[in-house]
Amino acid sequence: MSLLLAWPNVRYALLALGVWGLLWMLGLLASVRVNPHLVARAGLELRSGTHLDLHIPWPRIADIRQRRSSSNQKLPVGHTGTNAVLSLQKTTNLEAALLEPISVQFPDGHRDKVDTIRFWTDTPTKFLDAVKPRPTEQPSQ
Repeated sequence: MSLLLAWPNVRYALLALGVWGLLWMLGLLASVRVNPHLVARAGLELRSGTHLDLHIPWPRIADIRQRRSSSNQKLPVGHTGTNAVLSLQKTTNLEAALLEPISVQFPDGHRDKVDTIRFWTDTPTKFLDAVKPRPTEQPSQ
């Protein structure tokens, strides 16, 4: 390495830059892996890395269904009309319809009211199985 970069200060600067880049990539990976969508007692928690953290209470959700769709947006979090889109590679596979619009702050700075949220999960059938008996409902006897 000393043949390519004979100056120690440049070598140390590039080493520091490489370590910083590696740590940044690990942090980005951790933010996506640690913050998946959740089915909680109070409602749904939909997340997209550090871009969006959206809590939707059960009483505001009309229906959640499997619906595959594609979008042409460049960012993983966006909005089209009254729809919020949390996509993975421009694709979503679940859709939550709301009873009334909610206000969402998007990463691009816009705040809009949305009545439908489309999002991606790795296992949509397991997600729907967890949602079907909503956690706040009591099982019938």
